[in-house]
Amino acid sequence: MLAKGSSAITSSSLTQDQSYAQNLAINAREIVESLTLIPMIQSGPTVDYLLNELDKQGKDHLIILDQKVQGIEQIAVRTNYGYEYQSGNKKITVIDHHVNDPEFSRLSTGNLAIEYFKAFPDGPPKEALITITHGDCDSVISALIMKKQVPAEPAFGVAVMSADHNFEKNKIADLLQALESTPGLNETVRSFIPTAEELIAEDPLRAYRLDLPEKPFIPSLELSVRNLGLLLANNELDPDAQMKVQQRTDARLKWIERIENQQVVALENGTNYCIIPDKITSDPYPEFLQALLPNAKIILVFHNPPEDFNFMQVRAILGNAAPSQIALNDGLLIPQDLIPGFGGRRDAGSNRRNMISLVADPKLVAEQVDSNLWRQLK
Repeated sequence: MLAKGSSAITSSSLTQDQSYAQNLAINAREIVESLTLIPMIQSGPTVDYLLNELDKQGKDHLIILDQKVQGIEQIAVRTNYGYEYQSGNKKITVIDHHVNDPEFSRLSTGNLAIEYFKAFPDGPPKEALITITHGDCDSVISALIMKKQVPAEPAFGVAVMSADHNFEKNKIADLLQALESTPGLNETVRSFIPTAEELIAEDPLRAYRLDLPEKPFIPSLELSVRNLGLLLANNELDPDAQMKVQQRTDARLKWIERIENQQVVALENGTNYCIIPDKITSDPYPEFLQALLPNAKIILVFHNPPEDFNFMQVRAILGNAAPSQIALNDGLLIPQDLIPGFGGRRDAGSNRRNMISLVADPKLVAEQVDSNLWRQLK
């Protein structure tokens, strides 16, 4: 249950007129259904795919958020908020921090959405398709900013940075990350993917594909938007949402316990790793380790995904002590022959979206990453 008058929410960094919070809580379904939802693709959709989406919907402008687009850096015009691509009367705006751009990769998409409003104070054209592929904090906040459902204010920029980069406690980030909707897995990669009905029965707050006719992603996103409104208005969260937030809070405390019990191993060159032997049923939130291990350069956590007890995945995080030249997505620290299917951005990555090959020997993988780190630091 939320305390009334929480200082994190009534901060002066948010506008005093928070009527938008009530709108989020009341009209969450309508807001979500106004978004364009497309499947997440690890390598990113192509420009042709997005142009085809415009044709299907009879529109001229698509704004895609928090999603890499293949080769956009080479074919589009860079701006302070992202990349602009024009093909005849069709326009694609890419606002995303996964691009191969050092400046953008140190930010979150929500920060870039705020930059968009500095360039265009009236916001995007009303008919533009605001497009997302997943429902973590950064995607939800950037979509709501671009739909003008929340103001382009610094408090939301702080929240997305907390969710993606510094992992500090933040009520907005902790809520939306706890309710994250990830369509993720592709049934052409793994044959045992459950049906939408099975997913919803198992856990109605999560969904694993966007292109199923049942669209479980929509009610999951609706839950996130509605409870963001409740949070911003300092009202009680829905019970299911409060349960998920509590799980995230418990996970942060569990990491403190693991560190105290020496379950996190520090290797010679700055790689820290933890193998979680127990079969977990909820996200362990390994990103919390970045703040808890200030001297770590690379952090690796090995665990099963909650939806598959038989698969060992790795989650990688760039530690606060990592030199500026180190990047998790450059193929040098974590090459594909070491962890097939590994992908992500400069400061975070995993093999959980592709799930092509499980990690058979986590200790050996961690030691190899530490050896690769030593070579880069020489």
